[in-house]
Amino acid sequence: MLDELVAAIHITNHAWKLSQTWGEPFSSLSYSLVDRKARLQAELLRHHHDRVYLQRDPVAEAEAGEALFGVLLDPPIERFRDAAHLPVRVASNYLAAEEIDRFSRELAIVEAEPDITPDE
Repeated sequence: MLDELVAAIHITNHAWKLSQTWGEPFSSLSYSLVDRKARLQAELLRHHHDRVYLQRDPVAEAEAGEALFGVLLDPPIERFRDAAHLPVRVASNYLAAEEIDRFSRELAIVEAEPDITPDE
């Protein structure tokens, strides 16, 4: 079930990306795919919270221009390490604030190693 749900999320995400290139006549299809992906992601988080979590993705956020959660798998399954991105604004429409808090993990901050140069 977990692997099927993750595959369905990725297929839906791919279809959504394609629908964006087809223009205005397909805008309702695009909205429908966004809705489906978010509902699948919410289901995944609720039913597999021991294996799935939300984590903000600053790299993807910079590219997308909006706040995004990565829906991450721990451990990965088959070829998938995640179940696509979920915009924070969309997550708040499908998940209660308490669920977002419960499913979220903070991004670990890696401190840079000090630059050590040998004494001469």
